[in-house]
Amino acid sequence: MSIYELKPRFQALLRPLVRRLHAVGVTANQGTVAACALSVALGLWLFSRRLPRRSSC
Repeated sequence: MSIYELKPRFQALLRPLVRRLHAVGVTANQGTVAACALSVALGLWLFSRRLPRRSSC
């Protein structure tokens, strides 16, 4: 299965969410900023939860 076969299915899954966001007045730029902020927050959380390093001694 290629990316070109998956894209229409993925878009169909997102369409109801996109319609709801549009109905409440969320813009594309707001969605992008929110996704960016969520990605940074998740990255920081994962970084803080990393396993401690073991000493080689």
